Amino acid sequence: MSSKKRSLIAASLSHGAMHGYLVVLPALLPLMKKDFNNYLILGLLISVVFSIYGWGSLLAGIIADHWFRRKAIVLSMFLCSIASLFIALAYNLFFMIISLIILGIGTSLYHPVGFSYIAFFTDKTRGRWIGIHGLAGNIGMAMGFVTSATIGYLAGWRNTFIVWAGIGATIAIIDLIVLEEQRNKIAKGREQISDVFSKYFRSVKEFFSSGMSISTIIAILVLIICSGALWNGVSAFLVAYINDTKGLSLIFAGGLATISYTVGSFAQILGGEGSDRYGRTIIMLVGFGLFAVFLFLFTLPFIKGVFPIILFVCALGFFFFLTQPSLTALIADISPSNTVGFMYGMNFMIKYGIGAASPLFAGFLANLYSLNWTFYFFSLISVTAFVFCFKLHIQNNELA
Repeated sequence: MSSKKRSLIAASLSHGAMHGYLVVLPALLPLMKKDFNNYLILGLLISVVFSIYGWGSLLAGIIADHWFRRKAIVLSMFLCSIASLFIALAYNLFFMIISLIILGIGTSLYHPVGFSYIAFFTDKTRGRWIGIHGLAGNIGMAMGFVTSATIGYLAGWRNTFIVWAGIGATIAIIDLIVLEEQRNKIAKGREQISDVFSKYFRSVKEFFSSGMSISTIIAILVLIICSGALWNGVSAFLVAYINDTKGLSLIFAGGLATISYTVGSFAQILGGEGSDRYGRTIIMLVGFGLFAVFLFLFTLPFIKGVFPIILFVCALGFFFFLTQPSLTALIADISPSNTVGFMYGMNFMIKYGIGAASPLFAGFLANLYSLNWTFYFFSLISVTAFVFCFKLHIQNNELA
């Protein structure tokens, strides 16, 4: 196996761990409630992590363009490891919040750097490796739910975070040994901060003056926002919807959510391969279009019972995650080489930062009407993504 392929696999392993860190706290909520007494405080703690995870991505994008990516990936895993240890040792709310801020910084650091690392090591197989990278993230998230809940049940939530501290430290060491360094042309280490940011803003200016139309930029921006809103919203309400509206047990509903992520993992591979072969926008049109259809059909009252719901949950996971490698690869395709990290930072900041408002609005609709309205809302978002993707496909055939 070549050193480049080993590096790509190690980066994908780190991506899986990063997504695992994001679901440890949600998986342990019932156990942590005994110590923190109410879900309001726990909801605040989760918001701390996810807000930093989303909005911190822009700074991480700058780091991806101006620093050594290998060091940044290692630092990401190290921070997640240290944060997990601190969380396990936190016996007051202040220390817990500080620990979660560190975890948010660690997770936010990875995405722009990791995807830039993959993008710079690939060309004709970029979609394939981004799909593999995404597969690792989905598996990490699915396994994070199952393993964290199991360890927490057997050994307590604090010991679960200690286990995750060990996982992060181990992967940081693997990255340090395996990953090849990517020496950016503008990451020389001895530059003055003012020079770095001067070059950075010049490169960003070059991107926006590169001839790409405003309508194309807006279309891509809308696709990113819709993708984030769907990821945050559907993942937040899927279990509740299956439990409250479809009438299945909470444990079974949680298991179905894990199945959805697992199916989505393999859809990432197919989506990546398909985007390389058939074009980015074609795959996104198929994914967003059918995702909207299945979201709406899922609300119909005759869709009930175990096997029909399993079918729909698998379809939802498949068609949403089918779109992700194409959108991620498209961002690298349109970005100048010295702004790829910045563009990925913007992508994840917008996707997870602005997308975090989706569950809030969906909850408002659920309280005002019913949980069915949350899925009408998600279906409308997916239709919006389909429309703007179609416009992008028609107006920019070179991106198809």
